[in-house]
Amino acid sequence: MLPLLSQPAAATSAQPGTLFAITHSQKLVKIDPTSGSLTQLAGLFPNCSGNCPLDSQSFELTSDPTTHRLFAVRMESFSFNFPPVFTQELLTIDSQNAQILAHPQFTSNAPGELAFDTSTHTLFGFTGTEIVKVDPGTATLTHFASVGTGFGAFVYQMALSSSTHTIYLSQEDLSLPQQPNPTKVFSIDTLSGAVSAGVSLDTSVRWVVADGANLFGLTDSALNLVGINLTTGATTFVANVGNISNSFIPSGPTVDPTTHTVYVDVSIFDQSLGFVDHVFSVNDQSGAQTSSVIFGESVTSIAFEAPPQVTPQSIIDDVRAALASGAIDNAGVAGSLLAKLNAAADARAGTAASSARLNGCATSAGIYQAFINEVNAQSGATSSSTRGHITPAAASRLVSEAQFLIANCT
Repeated sequence: MLPLLSQPAAATSAQPGTLFAITHSQKLVKIDPTSGSLTQLAGLFPNCSGNCPLDSQSFELTSDPTTHRLFAVRMESFSFNFPPVFTQELLTIDSQNAQILAHPQFTSNAPGELAFDTSTHTLFGFTGTEIVKVDPGTATLTHFASVGTGFGAFVYQMALSSSTHTIYLSQEDLSLPQQPNPTKVFSIDTLSGAVSAGVSLDTSVRWVVADGANLFGLTDSALNLVGINLTTGATTFVANVGNISNSFIPSGPTVDPTTHTVYVDVSIFDQSLGFVDHVFSVNDQSGAQTSSVIFGESVTSIAFEAPPQVTPQSIIDDVRAALASGAIDNAGVAGSLLAKLNAAADARAGTAASSARLNGCATSAGIYQAFINEVNAQSGATSSSTRGHITPAAASRLVSEAQFLIANCT
């Protein structure tokens, strides 16, 4: 363990994060929150011939910033008669080039919500009654925790805090004839699957979003962004993002944790144009906000991809976690990788306050490259008689993190 004063700071990309969205016309786009302008990246309608779907819609966009992957659920309809004929797929999209990397089909109903945990590198979903782990390669669902909703109670969004290892579900009871609709927030530990008894809120909240250890919600009666006290259930006003008489929120909010900015897509009625989407940017600490009109398109889902934060310690922790989970199945291989990572960390930290910083970066880069070579050899990414001790997903993540550290040593 490095002394506190010489601990290396988190390596973060010099580029800002990106606000992604899926439009009703099935385009993956980037949104400029300042101007509302859209940059089309790719079409998400299936590339097919012959038995093509009559309609296709994609929802539940979420991001893994470390490996630059976006995930979404795509539903393809082949008949509008009863009973309906449709398929559901899990899309994995490269956020840097918009290429669809995989689209396996769900063998059971797809989750209604998706969230990615950067601390455990796990894609979670919510099916309506349970939290599941989702395998991006196969779309296989594995039970993780049960969360009963009950008659008339609905969960609209799942929020996840990687820093506190917690999933949050906001359950709104719509069984009563009029508002306010009672809301309860459940907390689920992403490591153990333990589910809290839930805390009842003092106002009805439909959408929730986590910024680090802080949870925020959007009220469905006044379209206010509020802070949520998870001990008492008290809510604190942050900002208003619309008027319930002429506005609605079509999909859940997302957050930029670096700037503490919550992004909310609000559809507002215009007498000339009908409902028009606006993107609101709200600082969840000060309440300061801006908004811009999204012309020509409406969106079904938004997700913010923050600049990845990787440290020499975090990649060490990831190797240890991979060994514990079985993603690395050989202790000797893990030990060899950890030795390289510790040496690279020492090279970076030992010269942090000296004029030899560039030499330290060069030395650590060489060690990280040796680490990459070993990971590739052990995963089968290159021809090797010793390959097979690291799963492809874990190898891809570790290589990406090491490459990031090489490129971001300053």
